[in-house]
Amino acid sequence: MAKMQFLTGAPGFVNSSSEVNKADKEIPEMSQSRFSPSKNDQTKSIGGFPRLDTPENLQADLETLCRLQTSAPSSTSPYSASFHLAPNAFNRLESLLADIRVARFSYDYITQSAEITMVKTTVHNQCNRGIGTLLESAVEGLSGLVTAFATAEHHEEVEALQTVSRRLRNVYCDGAAAIVVSEKCYKAPDNQLIDHETKFPFPPFVVEISYSQSFENVKKKAEQYSKISDGHIRTVLIVDIDYPAISHMRLHLFATETAPTGERVLREVESITLFDLADAAPVIGPPNPGPLRLFTSDVLANDTEIPARLQRPLLFEGHGDDIVHVEIPFEDLRDACLKARELHLKKEEKAKNFWK
Repeated sequence: MAKMQFLTGAPGFVNSSSEVNKADKEIPEMSQSRFSPSKNDQTKSIGGFPRLDTPENLQADLETLCRLQTSAPSSTSPYSASFHLAPNAFNRLESLLADIRVARFSYDYITQSAEITMVKTTVHNQCNRGIGTLLESAVEGLSGLVTAFATAEHHEEVEALQTVSRRLRNVYCDGAAAIVVSEKCYKAPDNQLIDHETKFPFPPFVVEISYSQSFENVKKKAEQYSKISDGHIRTVLIVDIDYPAISHMRLHLFATETAPTGERVLREVESITLFDLADAAPVIGPPNPGPLRLFTSDVLANDTEIPARLQRPLLFEGHGDDIVHVEIPFEDLRDACLKARELHLKKEEKAKNFWK
């Protein structure tokens, strides 16, 4: 399996704290450097809440806001909060965040909305890690398939195929880089596949873990990534967790295709229910859904340099024998997410017993 690496210095990416590596450690390590408020601070209070004068006040206000929003009946995101933030206050907030414990931060300049996640749940971290491991293994397998395809076909595009295979060997997961578009957005996906050789300003593939979202909201999240990157983020994988019961998880894969008009169109290409413990209805048809299929064009930037036989087809049906692709078995996806659920519930039970 490809070694996990971190991108440094590439356009469009900003290094941040490393992804949590243990189930019982939910808060990423943050910088401990001291912060000195500016004497000319004009953003001490944005709408009165949260305060932007000191790291301590900001953290206290964010924690309060998280408790208020999480307890609301409509809340689906634990330990998270959203609030209005004027664009001229963004740099101030970003500076303060370096000195407090925050798991994730995103900002949209257009809507002037900020989203903060103070702590990621165990099921969130474990799902993200398990899916990331499967993706890296799949990309490694895809590289081998492309090499075999080039050798077997004695193809006139053999040089291009060998280049693609080499690029695939340099694709890796990075859960610690933010996607930055100047004066447009600052987003921190849960994970992303980086096409290291291209030094492209956007990852071609991002992963999001969400909680109890409707299909409309899931699709909107995927479309936002495509929109902010002008279609260069072509593939979005979203794992939606029923929370807090965790009775089911569903996987949605969105991919960008080029319409006959030349326009890039994002559509859902796969939807898989990984498990549904609350569904007592008898199973009709095959016992398990099909695998998750990935194509070279899903994980590499600059699809114009990828031979047609390696690109995701407009419709998969009828093209299975012609298009080189890799499959992640349904059982592997399900087992990774069930393990995440088990670890989460064990930790929750342990916490309850501790406070008895």
